[in-house]
Amino acid sequence: MASNMKRKFEKYWENMDNQNMLLYVGIVLDPRYKMRYLDFGLRKMYAYDQSKIIDMSWKVKNAFIRMYEAYIQNEEGSSPQRTSSPREDASPSTTQSTNRHAALMAQFKQELQSEDSLESRSEVDRYLAEKCEDEGDNFDLLNWWKVNSVRYRVLSKVARDVLAIPVSTVTSESTFSTAGRVLDPFRSSLNPMMVEALICAQNWLRSSSTPISLRTLMDEVEEFEKQIDMGELVGELAYSAEGSNEMATES
Repeated sequence: MASNMKRKFEKYWENMDNQNMLLYVGIVLDPRYKMRYLDFGLRKMYAYDQSKIIDMSWKVKNAFIRMYEAYIQNEEGSSPQRTSSPREDASPSTTQSTNRHAALMAQFKQELQSEDSLESRSEVDRYLAEKCEDEGDNFDLLNWWKVNSVRYRVLSKVARDVLAIPVSTVTSESTFSTAGRVLDPFRSSLNPMMVEALICAQNWLRSSSTPISLRTLMDEVEEFEKQIDMGELVGELAYSAEGSNEMATES
């Protein structure tokens, strides 16, 4: 059992080439931790190998920056380009003056875009350079990024997409494991609707915050079956009584 557990652990943590960098990027996008906590955790985890700590820290930061730059390129590629043209009824001198003014304004806008680009590309540096937020019981990570989306216009979009990814696949894998136990070689005649009902019912019962009493549930099922049987009996009696009345009327 210990060997199997160690193999699964090494599958996610031992080989750096197989690790998903988004797991670490999600930590960096938490303003309570950032790269400081990541470096601290790596030192604790790989204390025996200093080179592995440096390599992993560099890989995570590089992945973080590359994601950020990809979002910037996506925004620059999707922004519409506006071109101005002189009026056709303008005189040559007016047209020349308009063209000169448009050229100056285009250069000015290009310089502004360059300054904005330099400022936006430093979002990662500004975010990582700032001190970590205090960790409180009421700290809302998504609300923090929503409030600070004005300061980190592009980085907040990266956080929005990364933090929406489920960290674990345990839920989906557990569903398949449950299905394998419900529909086994000894009980393979269940139709798909019944299998779905059993799996969903088990999931709903396990997700309940209140403790489940199996005896109480079984008593409720027996009582429900009795009510069904009683209803069927009443229906049969009513049907037989109606038939008797019809026969008496005909006679």
